[in-house]
Amino acid sequence: MYAVQNRLNTVAVLRLSTAGTDGRVVQRVKDPRLALPTTVAAFGSRLYLSNIRFFATGPTPGISYNAVAIPRP
Repeated sequence: MYAVQNRLNTVAVLRLSTAGTDGRVVQRVKDPRLALPTTVAAFGSRLYLSNIRFFATGPTPGISYNAVAIPRP
């Protein structure tokens, strides 16, 4: 299981129990392109994470948004 730790710009890799009721962190993955990632999707051999920007004024034309692909741990 993968969990986004957005304030840490990190993806935590968790190993779940067979019942799926308990888990532990087995690895943490960082990438310099992560800037407040909010969600993660696994596809093939990669994880895809969306970066978001938080501003009090909301979206503006000059703000860029992007997604980052990293190797799946």
